[in-house]
Amino acid sequence: MKKTLIIVAIALFGYIGLYAQDIITKTDGTDLQARILEITTNEVKYKKFSNLDGPTYTILKSEVMFITYENGDRDIFGLSDSGPSGNAVHPGMKYKEIKDLYNPKEYYRQYTDPYRPFWIGVGEFIIPGLGEACVGEWGRAAGFFFGNIALYALQVSQMQITQTQNGSNVVYTYTATSASNAIGLVRLGLNIWGICDAVRVAKVKNMYTQDLVSQQASIDLGLSPYFAYTPYGSSSLQPVTGLSLRVSF
Repeated sequence: MKKTLIIVAIALFGYIGLYAQDIITKTDGTDLQARILEITTNEVKYKKFSNLDGPTYTILKSEVMFITYENGDRDIFGLSDSGPSGNAVHPGMKYKEIKDLYNPKEYYRQYTDPYRPFWIGVGEFIIPGLGEACVGEWGRAAGFFFGNIALYALQVSQMQITQTQNGSNVVYTYTATSASNAIGLVRLGLNIWGICDAVRVAKVKNMYTQDLVSQQASIDLGLSPYFAYTPYGSSSLQPVTGLSLRVSF
């Protein structure tokens, strides 16, 4: 019985020693076996687990996805720098509240995205304001739509109109002028701005939706070893080892 206990204890201590390390998972997916010393506002200080007596290393928190400690606990620092912290967003926010929280250049498509930026841009190209209307921004849509109509009417009014008689019919010929051409360039610029704006709104709203989905689906898993005695027979105890799984929603 004593030999069994000694063997089990040696095996257990060896198992614990094997996993008694902290794991730093970086944003690029690589893992660092380490012993965490200190976590500051912007940095994480650690020693390499293979050389605990060696120098102290520093890594930026922006490069860390999460840290898994030797007891199974986990600190999550974020998946990217493109969005705000989880507490900064909540359901029901308007575009004007989230437009400065996200960088659309860092947008990556996910299956939960409610909008397709490419097709939003195509719709805006066909009908000015349609893209903004598709993403629920009716005020912006009205601005681009009626702005385009007003510029078109002004452009036509600045053209040179020539009236000719063709039998019993009167033919009007519109000839572009420098003023109408200038207005046409402004109208073209407005349309390009509308396309870019519609695509930006779609990307920002998609990133906002991604954050909401990640908040609702976040699960923290922890795995740790345990050692206990269980009754065996009528008057003896048997050592039992295993793993304990902790799930936090």
